[in-house]
This record gives sequence, C-alpha cells and structure tokens, in this order.
Amino acid sequence: MDDFTGTDRIELRPRDRAIPYSFKITVCSAATANDGMLPFGYTVSNTSVTVHKERSTDATTQIVNSVAEASNVITVKMNYPVGLSTGIYHMRIVAITTDSTIRKELEFNRIYAKDI
Repeated sequence: MDDFTGTDRIELRPRDRAIPYSFKITVCSAATANDGMLPFGYTVSNTSVTVHKERSTDATTQIVNSVAEASNVITVKMNYPVGLSTGIYHMRIVAITTDSTIRKELEFNRIYAKDI
C-alpha cells in the first residue's frame, strides 16, 4: 500500500538524471487529531531513503541521486536505474523527527522505469 495520496506514478526514462520529486510529510493539526503522518508539534529533521525493484533488488544507489528535507517536505532527486531492468520500483522513506524520538516509515510504490 502507498502512504501518499494520489494515483499518479513517477516514470523514469533512460536519460533522466537528478529529477526532483517532493513528498509532504503531514503533521496532525491538534494533539487529539489523527489527521497527519506525524504527531502534533513534531517536524522532520533527518531522512533515510531506500529503493527496491519489486521488493527484492536494492536499487537505491542507481535511483537516488540526493535527498533533502525542509519544512516537512522531503525532496528526492532520482535517476533512471542504469544497469537494472525496466519495471516497478518501491521507495521507502524513513522520516526522523528533530528530537530523534520518532521514526515514521512511509512507502511510495509507484516508480516505473521505462525504456521506450
């Protein structure tokens, strides 16, 4: 299951390099609300991103060019996975809060490597 709203997928083509895609990490609107990915009052300060092809082959170094976070938005610059085949790739984002007490794992399962 995908943790981000929408149904659009990311398509990577053979000459794609450092294409930025942003993922918003929502925060609950109040202490008693259950309407966000992180509890009320927390912010993301560190992020770990891994990518696997069909949940088995590690493709992190081929696809992830760089990762940055600011204001609870994680931006992942992606490359086409040279050396790996076309197909579906799954990205796992682990967002870590400022005080390092919370680690939230999220998945984006709509990355398609396509060779036209």
